[in-house]
Amino acid sequence: MGLLEKALRYKNKIVSNGKKSIMDRIAFAPKSESLDSGILAPGSGPDPASFFNDDIVYLKKEDLVEVKADAVNNFLFDYMALFELSRDILRAESETELFDVLLFSIMGQIGVSSSSIMTPGKFSGDRWVIAESRGVTLPRDEPGFLPTAGILGQVISRKEIIDIEEFKDDARYLDDYYAYIAVDGRILVPVMNKNEVMAVIILGNKLTAEDYTAEEKDFLAAIAEFSAYSYRTILLKGGDTAIPEKSKEPGFDEIQEKIMSYPDGDSVRDMIRDKFRNMGVESFAVFIRDEFSGEYALFACEAEDRLRLGSVRYRIPSNASLITEIAKTRTRLSYKDLDKPGVLAGAFPRIPVKKFPMLSIFSFQAAGELIGFTIVFSLSDSSHDEIPGSRIARFCNFIFPYIHIAQNIEYRRGNYVDSIERILSRMDEEIRYASDLKIPLALIVIIVKNYKRLLGIFGNEKAREMFRHVESFIKARLSGRDFSVRYDRNKILIVLPGRDKRYAVPLANTIINEMVHGYSTRHVQLLITFMTAEFPLDGKDSYSLIDAVS
Repeated sequence: MGLLEKALRYKNKIVSNGKKSIMDRIAFAPKSESLDSGILAPGSGPDPASFFNDDIVYLKKEDLVEVKADAVNNFLFDYMALFELSRDILRAESETELFDVLLFSIMGQIGVSSSSIMTPGKFSGDRWVIAESRGVTLPRDEPGFLPTAGILGQVISRKEIIDIEEFKDDARYLDDYYAYIAVDGRILVPVMNKNEVMAVIILGNKLTAEDYTAEEKDFLAAIAEFSAYSYRTILLKGGDTAIPEKSKEPGFDEIQEKIMSYPDGDSVRDMIRDKFRNMGVESFAVFIRDEFSGEYALFACEAEDRLRLGSVRYRIPSNASLITEIAKTRTRLSYKDLDKPGVLAGAFPRIPVKKFPMLSIFSFQAAGELIGFTIVFSLSDSSHDEIPGSRIARFCNFIFPYIHIAQNIEYRRGNYVDSIERILSRMDEEIRYASDLKIPLALIVIIVKNYKRLLGIFGNEKAREMFRHVESFIKARLSGRDFSVRYDRNKILIVLPGRDKRYAVPLANTIINEMVHGYSTRHVQLLITFMTAEFPLDGKDSYSLIDAVS
């Protein structure tokens, strides 16, 4: 009862500023014109003024009017469901925990195809981005939504639940409408605190294919009120993704200064070892994603290398079950979270799991992608077996961007550069995606046959201009997981998951016509050809498909 009281107090005193809100409508329902509607009559509940003066609130059965039994049962069921959900929401201590409870609860309670939550982007300028989602795969290059225009602007200005179907015939909102359709959006629910929209819940269609009822929208409004209170509290505490001021964690200033002076991989590794040693961590491993292969490569471990990971330059495949589990959440993972067949054994086949004295994983994610993670295997005797979780999490958030910088510097200064492996790795990723969904994948290679002649007549600048224009032209015609790359001086590769040759051939002709008409002159006529291949007809992996168009 204490949590319910707090929720109701919050509702009247903070959010509603003394006005009636959804909880008033549940606790003190308005008069119904007919008892058949199942709505409680006024005056049947406790006096609202005295309701908030008591230390503990009880809703007594004798306070209710006599209505039909099924109406009372439905009312109490909805009320208890709301109470249970509000209790879990108010208990959330981090953004991740709040979003997880909120999205799964709504999907289960109402029965919707998907649920997402959109918040102001931390690194996306003035755009709002989808922070978490359930039941839908988001586009890789989702640009975000402007809060000052479009449908999101309407939600923020009107401060009410909006069905995007009202905008489908309005030309001004057509692009925005399809952007929400792409993320399986149907209903937008504002999460408000003191009349300010802090976030927006995006819900897909109901599983029953019916429209949202007024009662369901009231339920969503109530959940949004509780979520706003919890979210505001989390943000005031700094959330679970915010990086604290460096002064709160001793040594950050010194580490940053050293990295900026000597930003090479070995210097960063030494600093990581020193920091973990000071935190009482005896054995650890830091993995970061290899941009070329997509695998997660060992970047640093303790100098003693107790588990012999560094000696073999250990790597974990991107499709390993462990990577999938880590990518699901931004919170810390432990043994019990990974107690599934093959999860740990698949990532560390040469090391018996029983050799790990302990296991805690801290991930670093950006733009919805897993950039890297740290695994703590054991603590020193001085730590008293208490892992400094919050300190390690802060350090990981601080150090991973610098690891990424050091990696790029090492690559640029290295003696060997592999420019093709990154392309093939991404192709293999899309091929796995197509294989899992049992859909085709088309490949196009466009070749400028007389590129040397073009270069000799017009020079480098004109040739670069042509490829910059073609890049923009191609990107405007790609969507979803499609991607293109110039992988030779005169060749453009286009990968189209979910498409076949019947789609690829007209697209290739359109691109070639644009190039010929735009850059052929009386001095030189561009000679351009193309070839196509299709998965799985022409090849089962990136190498065989490339061979098919070579």
